[in-house]
Amino acid sequence: MAATSMFQVRCDCGENISVPASKAGAAVACDCGRQVHIPSLSVLRSFAARGEVAPGSRRELAGTTAVGKQTLGKLPECAIVRCCGTIGTTGNITEVAIQNYVGALLQCIDRFSESRLPSDRCELVISCALIPTVNPWLDIESFPPEVSSPWLSALTQALRETQAPPVIGEPVGFAIYRRLHEEEPLLKDFTPFAKLKDAIATSGLPLALLQATGIVVAKPSTQDESHWLRKWQTSAQRALRKWIPPAVLESLRKKFFHKKQELEPVEELTPRQLYDRQEDWLSRIETIASEVSLNDLKREALQAPHELHSFVALATKYVQASQWDLALSVYNQAVKLAPNWGAIYDRRAKVLQCVGNSQAALADLTQAIELAPFESEVRQRRAEIYATLEAWERADEDLQAAQSSAPHDPTICIFRARVLMQIDQTSQATELLERALYLDPNSGRAHFLAGWHYEMGDEPDRQRAIEHFTRAIELMPEDTASLIYRSLAYLADSKYALALDDCERVLQLEPTSPSALGIRGRLLQLEGDYDAAIEACTASIEAGTEQAMVYLSRAISYASTDQLDLARADCEMAISLEPDNALARHLRGQLSLNEGELDAALDDFRQASELAPDWAEPREHLAYTHCMNEEPQSAIDEQTALIEQYPKQASHYVNRAFAYRQLSEFQRAAEDFDKAIELDAENDHIYYLRGCFRIERQSYDEAAADFLHVLKLDGSHDAARLQLAGVYVYLKQYEAAIENYTQLIAKYPDDPRAYSGRTYALFALGRDQDGNADVTRLSEIIPDEIEQVTMQKMTAQVVFLRDAGRYTDAQSLAEEVIELVPQESIGFRMRAGLHWDLEELVEAEEDYSRALEREELSVAKRTHSILSSRGQVQAEMGEWELALKDLDLAIELSRKAGEQMTLAYALSGRAFAYSHLDRSAEAERDFEESVQLCPRNPWVYYHRGLQAFESGNHAAAKPWLELALELTDPPLPPRKLQRVRLALQKIGAYKTKT
Repeated sequence: MAATSMFQVRCDCGENISVPASKAGAAVACDCGRQVHIPSLSVLRSFAARGEVAPGSRRELAGTTAVGKQTLGKLPECAIVRCCGTIGTTGNITEVAIQNYVGALLQCIDRFSESRLPSDRCELVISCALIPTVNPWLDIESFPPEVSSPWLSALTQALRETQAPPVIGEPVGFAIYRRLHEEEPLLKDFTPFAKLKDAIATSGLPLALLQATGIVVAKPSTQDESHWLRKWQTSAQRALRKWIPPAVLESLRKKFFHKKQELEPVEELTPRQLYDRQEDWLSRIETIASEVSLNDLKREALQAPHELHSFVALATKYVQASQWDLALSVYNQAVKLAPNWGAIYDRRAKVLQCVGNSQAALADLTQAIELAPFESEVRQRRAEIYATLEAWERADEDLQAAQSSAPHDPTICIFRARVLMQIDQTSQATELLERALYLDPNSGRAHFLAGWHYEMGDEPDRQRAIEHFTRAIELMPEDTASLIYRSLAYLADSKYALALDDCERVLQLEPTSPSALGIRGRLLQLEGDYDAAIEACTASIEAGTEQAMVYLSRAISYASTDQLDLARADCEMAISLEPDNALARHLRGQLSLNEGELDAALDDFRQASELAPDWAEPREHLAYTHCMNEEPQSAIDEQTALIEQYPKQASHYVNRAFAYRQLSEFQRAAEDFDKAIELDAENDHIYYLRGCFRIERQSYDEAAADFLHVLKLDGSHDAARLQLAGVYVYLKQYEAAIENYTQLIAKYPDDPRAYSGRTYALFALGRDQDGNADVTRLSEIIPDEIEQVTMQKMTAQVVFLRDAGRYTDAQSLAEEVIELVPQESIGFRMRAGLHWDLEELVEAEEDYSRALEREELSVAKRTHSILSSRGQVQAEMGEWELALKDLDLAIELSRKAGEQMTLAYALSGRAFAYSHLDRSAEAERDFEESVQLCPRNPWVYYHRGLQAFESGNHAAAKPWLELALELTDPPLPPRKLQRVRLALQKIGAYKTKT
């Protein structure tokens, strides 16, 4: 079997480390700060062949406590020398915290060397000491000495700014040697803390450091010694009190701050001392075992069956060879020989974990804890098993005890914070993470967990999350998890470019990372690059992702590229993975709506709005679907609820206006449009929609004002210009219409709508030559619709001839329209109008009746308009009952359609009929409403004035008749104008006579 190039090794903290074959037998750093000993290559291969993770063992960093000149043979590229202080869970600082701090210093040095290397050859010696209550003491020596002074000053400042962990008791000193070139070293040895050489020789390094930092001015005399110790004790305790329980603080105070007394030798050891001696003895035996052959160890065990060291050594050898069953059998013998050694139970528990026997491992760890309840690492290992079994409360109990034994160990704080997150004790988890970062501010794992906590908590603090992820990335530049979660945080914060940068960094490290590919797909989808998004999401899914977000992003991309079947399949998959995903429900609702499945769409939109009550879009779609389903009141209810929730959101008023329009509550719709514009006065789209609504209401002057305002806000709004031109046609402002149509034609030379509108306006002005040129162009653009173009041309010519008083020519042209499209009502309506103008009322009624018959087949029905016209003709004929029947229906249909002008004409005709039936109150009501709807309509004043004149009320008749002459929207036909003038002459003659 070929050897794999990478192997997995498990640290004591539970994290798996990827290592190459070249690292076999070496020590590597875990993210938790521990140094992990990598087993031999044969052991790594054995585990890999079974698909298992090999166990690593913890190794202490080599170092010296001497301060003199350090000679390490040929100096390596980097070396670390410990000079003073005790490192460990019960020392001045934990191993993890000091390693992370040293790592942060080295990262800082490397960043400076990469960006601004001062010379071709440079070696540095950094002497550093961590001292309670004051900033670290730090000094840099460079070799050769002529290294750039500004560069060295900047590096020194950066190192001083690197946050240091706190220490307890006496100072912790160390020195770092770092060579910044690949050539032979200039130095053969170096002296840590060279600047303090004389003070060290006189007082020792700890006191020399206290003097250097100003805590002690000079070496204290016997009488002064208690004074500076009390001063230091007070300041140090104040710094520690926040983090360390009072009982433990008192123990530390006695240990570190009181003057040590000479102790008389004692024969009995404390349990702690006994355990430490057992641990040291076992470690020495295990070290020796790695250098002795298996056969020799077997032979020694047979020869000395009652010697503990023989079984410990043999078990160690079996563990190194991954022969777990044999290792267990030997540890069983060791336990029999030393039943009160907690450290041996701990080692057997590790082997039991490797074979997957968690229950037996728990039993051994429990026994080890009973024998050594003060040993925090054993409790941590038992907590890890409990966490694996999701027994979170039991895990937390162990971690609380471990924390009491090692209150300044940041790894316990991190582990316990993770456990507390699982049981929703977020406030305690936050405190523990803050404590961990105080004790070890350079822990990349702590920063990552803090970022995750602030991002994924019930009340996300995204800015703090990003800050912690950023620091984690600085400390662990190849940790993809921090990059992925920061990318997600940027994504949630709509910082797409930054999120995409993080994804690209992950993919450089792990080209097939499912998470990074999935997030990349989501980002590309949000930016509208749908093809690339589909490719990235597909790669993520093929790499093994099972995340709803990835399927949903691909579904949105498929939907945006009209691949609706694929979009629905991905949407269904996203919902199966996350049934409560509101976005997926909403998308499926949109797909159902697109396919006309209104009930399914309603159900999904309703669920989406329930799942995300603060998300307005599903409720907007729910309301829209209700409108599509002919349920306008339900749509109004939804929009009203949204308005109550978001009273300043203009779009909700616009959408409710459409629902009111569907319910024929046009006044409320108009009020909602007005309110939307009040809230968002610079939104050209709202003005445009209100203008279209006003066209439907036949409020052409107001519609023109809206479209003009749209073009003021956005001169390139072509839809508004097209609508404005159409309104000008309605208002018979043909020159203005032609000007706007011409602008559109210049921009869109092949758009038939602008040509069609301009054609009508040109013929309505009698500019037949220009109109025929547009007809020719339209026959090129839309050759299949030339019949409609011809009919439109003839309609406009009829209007022109009618306005010119050429009724005979107009009637002949209307008859040509009837011959051209006998199945349409348009020709009959035009001829009926001409007959009406000429007061050929019988012929007019007949043509309107024929138009109504053809209206049954029409798509764009004008039934109410024709009924209104025929009813008014019948009223003028004195056919009052027939007139009322037509006019009542016309008024009902006009109210429902919201057409104010048609309604005003029908009301005017009905008022005229009522007045001749002596139903004066009803006549007055209809007259008033007609005037209110169309105050510039001369017809209502014509009927009202003549009725008053015929009844002898000349005073009332005169102003109305004068208005009928003055107003021209539309103008009265010639015979009616003549009748008005004659009535006014008679009124004038009567006044003169009287």
